[in-house]
Amino acid sequence: MKRLAEEYKAKKMGFIAGSLGPKSFVQGKADLVKFLQDSSVPLAYVSPTLVYGNGRKDDMTRWVPLLKFFGIFSKKL
Repeated sequence: MKRLAEEYKAKKMGFIAGSLGPKSFVQGKADLVKFLQDSSVPLAYVSPTLVYGNGRKDDMTRWVPLLKFFGIFSKKL
């Protein structure tokens, strides 16, 4: 993505990082953000706790109702 954005002189890059999941997943996403930020092309990124919808059914999505409830009390969720 970085190479293509620089090669084609994109105005901006966008990336979905993450703040929930296995430590290796979260750290990998953080490493990618750092890598992409080291570019001449500006980067915009978000770090959602969970991306779901469009029929996604897995172990993480079953926690969505509980996360919504706890999100009332904690901005992290």
